Amino acid sequence: MMKTKQKRSAFRIPVFYICLIIAVALALIAMAWGLSQLRLILADYEDAQPKYAAEAVFQTHFADPDFAALVEAAGMPENLSPMETEAGFVAELTERYAGEETSYAATTAGADGSLRYLVKAGEQKIATFSLAKSAEVSEYGFELYELGQIELYIRPEESVTITAPTGDAVYVNGTLLDESYLTATGIETDSCAHMPEGVSGITFCTYEAGSLLRAPAVEVKAPDGSLAPLAQDAETGAWTAEIVYNQELADQYSAQMIKVAQNYAAFVMRDAYFASFSNYFDKTTDLYQTIREVPTSFVWAHNGFDFEDVSATEFYAYNDDTFSCRIRFVHILHRNGREDYTEQFDVTFYLHRVNGEFLIYDMVNN
Repeated sequence: MMKTKQKRSAFRIPVFYICLIIAVALALIAMAWGLSQLRLILADYEDAQPKYAAEAVFQTHFADPDFAALVEAAGMPENLSPMETEAGFVAELTERYAGEETSYAATTAGADGSLRYLVKAGEQKIATFSLAKSAEVSEYGFELYELGQIELYIRPEESVTITAPTGDAVYVNGTLLDESYLTATGIETDSCAHMPEGVSGITFCTYEAGSLLRAPAVEVKAPDGSLAPLAQDAETGAWTAEIVYNQELADQYSAQMIKVAQNYAAFVMRDAYFASFSNYFDKTTDLYQTIREVPTSFVWAHNGFDFEDVSATEFYAYNDDTFSCRIRFVHILHRNGREDYTEQFDVTFYLHRVNGEFLIYDMVNN
């Protein structure tokens, strides 16, 4: 009998193991995906940290600062005078901090919870900036930060004092000073002692402006809009504006007042008559009577005279009916066989209108 061959049955993996393998594979895939997602989430979380926003702000504004752009972004500090200019502020920052290495570090949080950072140039504090939470969030919902506010820091140490005639307009860096800057008013000049009733003499007032970064530009304008000459004290640095005089009055009355003054000087030396100038004086004043009775008994003997270095200046209108002027010259008396005698004539005349004509009511030797 022939033996028949038995067929081998095929190897079959139990269903349980197949399911287990699939489950493990899926678990490994899920784990790998989860780890990749976790890495993405962690990376997103890290990128959302405020230190990166702070570094970006520092690099943009402070690493190599453009002070003009920085001032534009931050604005002027509150401790500076309102008359300090942006140009002056930029110039001051540039001079103080250019070439210094900048750095920053976290500092105390703001009252609103914002994160704050201190910026230094070398060892000098120049600014703080804050980070605020952005309205946007990261890809995975983490809060983002953005620049909140920049505050520039600088200590203003300059001030300026200006004394000017009352009524003049005083400007510092192009800004008109108002009464809040006044420190003194009604500073009288000699003219105040020679005014008729109801007329005010020339007075001065003093202004002071502080919280400035640099010595400012000072300008003073008279009521007619003309610029007043300025003088600065070498020790204190204070400015004084000179009085702006009236050229129109000078043009109209210079020749007349020089003639009056010269005739008066000649009269005292018996070289002119009282009538040669008396009509220009107010006959109702004590001055008129005093001049009329001026003693001429002591006169240097001479045989001629001249006037040199003649000037008529400082014409000033106190109102429409009152003005003053200053006449100066050298009165030279030629003496027989001897050296000439010279006398300095320097007199301020005060005139007021009487019946439509200006007459002298007072005079003062300077």
